[in-house]
Amino acid sequence: MEIKDDGKGLNTARIREKAIENGVATASELDAMTSKQINQFIFAAGFSTAAEVTAVSGRGVGMDVVRTNIEKIGGTIDLDSVEGEGTTVSIKIPLTLAIVSALIIESAGERFAIPQLAVQELVMGSVGGVNKIEMIKGAPVYRLRDHLLPLIHLDDLLELKSENKSINEDAVIQKIEESSDVKSEKSDSKELAPVNDNSYIIVTKGWGIFFRYRC
Repeated sequence: MEIKDDGKGLNTARIREKAIENGVATASELDAMTSKQINQFIFAAGFSTAAEVTAVSGRGVGMDVVRTNIEKIGGTIDLDSVEGEGTTVSIKIPLTLAIVSALIIESAGERFAIPQLAVQELVMGSVGGVNKIEMIKGAPVYRLRDHLLPLIHLDDLLELKSENKSINEDAVIQKIEESSDVKSEKSDSKELAPVNDNSYIIVTKGWGIFFRYRC
C-alpha cells in the first residue's frame, strides 16, 4: 500500500540536526548517508523535530509506534521524501493478513463485505410471527432472546440512494405497526407497494444491527 502526498516533504537538514543532538548518529556517520537514510530516523523512538512539546506533537511518539506494530505482524514500512515536492510511504504486510473471511451483503444496489469476526449472529426476522420486528416510538426493533436491539438500515447509515428499491418503506412500517397493534401516525392515503415479510438481520459486534429486506 502506498500513501502519497504533494506537500513540502521532510526537512532532511532538521532531521540531521536532531539526530546529532539526540546522539543517535555522529556527523561523520550522517555524511556517509543518503537523504533517504537520514529521513529514516523519524522512525526512532522519542525522535521529533518539533521546536516545543505540546499535547499532540513534539513527544516523539508516533512513527516509531507505527513501525513497531507493522513489524509485529511481519510487515515493513518505508518512505521516500523530496523536500518541496512531497512524501511517499510504502507499507507491506503478509498476504495472509490481507485475506479476511467476510459476509457479502447487498444494500441499495451496492455490495458490501462484513468481516466474519465482526458478525455475532445472522437471523431471519419478519413483521409477523415468532421472530417479528416491532416498532417502538416509530423506530424498528428486534427482540433477540433477552435483548431489545435497534434496527438500522445499512443504506440509511451510509446515505445510499437507490431508485430501484426492492421495498416501499412506508408499507413496511405500516405492516409492522398493524402486526403490533400500533396505530400509524401517517394519515395519508397513498397506495403502498407489496411487502415481503422476511428480513435478513445481521447482529454485529460493537456496531449494533444492520438489516436488509429480502428481495
